[in-house]
Order: sequence, then C-alpha cells, then structure tokens
Amino acid sequence: MPSLIRNAITSDALSGIGNYGQFRPNYLMGGLIFSVSNTIKIRPSLLISYIKNAPIEADINLSILFMDKFWIGASYRLDESIDAFVQFPLTKKIRLAIGIDYATTALNQFTKGSGEIMIEYLFQADGDRVNNIRFF
Repeated sequence: MPSLIRNAITSDALSGIGNYGQFRPNYLMGGLIFSVSNTIKIRPSLLISYIKNAPIEADINLSILFMDKFWIGASYRLDESIDAFVQFPLTKKIRLAIGIDYATTALNQFTKGSGEIMIEYLFQADGDRVNNIRFF
C-alpha cells in the first residue's frame, strides 16, 4: 500500500547509504481460465512488472486446477528463473502451498534455488464449497 502514493523513506536505518528513495512498481497482469473437463481447469497467465530505472520483468505462468481444490503449476521469469508449485487443502479453511525456484542466471553458481511455504486461511466457506476461489 505505501507504494501507491509517491513518498520518500526517512529512516535512521537507511542513513549513510546514499540518496535512497522508493520507486513505485507498476504491474500488468492477465490470464484466462479454460475448462478441460468438469474437474480440470487450465490457467495460463502473464505478469509484467516495471520499476523506473530497472529492467522490465515478465512472468509466464501455467497452472492446472483439479476439482477446484488442488493446484499444480510452473512459471518462467524471463532471463531469471524457473519456478514450480503445488497448493492443496489441509482443511475446509486452510490451504498449504509449496513452491521452489531455480535461477537461470549466473546466480545459480552460488545457490541451487530456493523454496517457500504459504499457508492460506479462508475466513468464509459455504458448506463444502469455497464461495470465492481466487484465480488471479
């Protein structure tokens, strides 16, 4: 939220590191959902991000959703990384996602990738169905 309004960071933690200002990121995202069957949906999407004085980044994503519950997907960030993830329900209100990435740049000489874990909590559910599944 602080990035929506142009501002300057004035913190003692940043003193002495030069003229530091916050740049506003700009994002463009889009995608489609294709139903392959009653239980399988395919979601290709694209995310483009731009920050002043930085290269434009683009993520190309492809996910498959099974029974509106279980996700599996992959992503390619141009000239930077390859990513994969799975997301599945633990309970009716809690979902767990696990993602890994592998750098495709010279950075992979120092690291073989990274991983992350996400826990999502759903505040409202309509019986056994999620009443607002987020595709994007």
